[in-house]
Amino acid sequence: MQLSDEKTIDLKQGGVDTPCGDNADEALTPADKELQVEKRGARKPFFSIIIPVYNVAAYLRECLDSVAAQTFDNWECVCVDDGSTDGSGAILDEYAAKDPRFRVFHRANAGVSAARNQALDEAQGQWVWFVDGDDMIHPGSLAWLECRILKDPTIAALSIATYNEAKAYEGEWQDLPDAEGEVTEKYTTQSLKMRRRGMWATLINREYLGALRFEPFTIGEDALFQMTFGWAHPKLLMAPAPVYYYRTRGDSAVNKAPTVRAVTDFFETELRMLRLFEEHRNDWKYEDIVVFANWVRNFIWRTFRKMFFRLDLCDAKDLLPQWCKLQETYHEIFGDTRLRRLTVRCIARTQSIRLCHMCSIYVLWRDYLRILVQKMGLYPFVRNLKHRLLSK
Repeated sequence: MQLSDEKTIDLKQGGVDTPCGDNADEALTPADKELQVEKRGARKPFFSIIIPVYNVAAYLRECLDSVAAQTFDNWECVCVDDGSTDGSGAILDEYAAKDPRFRVFHRANAGVSAARNQALDEAQGQWVWFVDGDDMIHPGSLAWLECRILKDPTIAALSIATYNEAKAYEGEWQDLPDAEGEVTEKYTTQSLKMRRRGMWATLINREYLGALRFEPFTIGEDALFQMTFGWAHPKLLMAPAPVYYYRTRGDSAVNKAPTVRAVTDFFETELRMLRLFEEHRNDWKYEDIVVFANWVRNFIWRTFRKMFFRLDLCDAKDLLPQWCKLQETYHEIFGDTRLRRLTVRCIARTQSIRLCHMCSIYVLWRDYLRILVQKMGLYPFVRNLKHRLLSK
């Protein structure tokens, strides 16, 4: 769902009441607010909001405004401009000049993984939240999340709901629920699915993060990061509050035409996640393994089909060995042959394209010969030759 350009969004509208703490900013005098800003610089932030930015100038102000409108003030926003060429960097500098909690870093384009890793190295908050530069967060989200975190500081991660999954966002934020959420002590199929939605759907406790960083992949790097962290630190709070608005765009990274690099990275990340599961499969019951195997198979096939069938014939043929390696690994771990059968479809697809190409050449030459025969007046000769051949 995309926001209409004609719609005016009031980020402070609705849903700002939270169970913990009051919004005292409204009662502060200008002098008190200046003193509060000085105190912010003297204490470490509780939340570090990390925003990797690349050519999202059309949506960036909405994103940054939603961060600035938070009713909870102990946060920092670490923004990394990954070589944007549309003026996104200037917008970041503008917000950093107005509010010191916005910390901006500029770098040459190196991909989202490099931008996130730099932000992680610079972050000072106890909890890290990755927000995309074209999305928005609820103005009461940090206050709501802090309340849940303080009730159990030992949780390693916190998973949230989003507006495209829960309720439609139509320019007005909904009230946040009073529900506490569910804590899982083990890495289950449910928590795995919650984590694999994207980095924006999970808050990470930096106490458990250590030296873990994103791998330099163009796709699947967030799922690999989440799975690696989840197996090491499985305690997760699954919060029901829709505090994040995920914007779906036709020109976003996940919706762009696939490249050979993207498909190759997809194969590699899925292969590494399968091997990671193989190391920990003894931690799961048989029923959970079956559920996970079916979910992984469907996810791999849907994603692969979406990318593979949009590639050129030559590129698709070159990538088939990597696909065969992935499906053989899946068969080796789960004993499931269904991905292997889907491989036959892929091979048939490449062969059918070749056949269609040959047919198109045949039709082209057939039409050309018909025109040539017509112009040269050879129809009687061709007709007589056809009868002679058929009579033999």
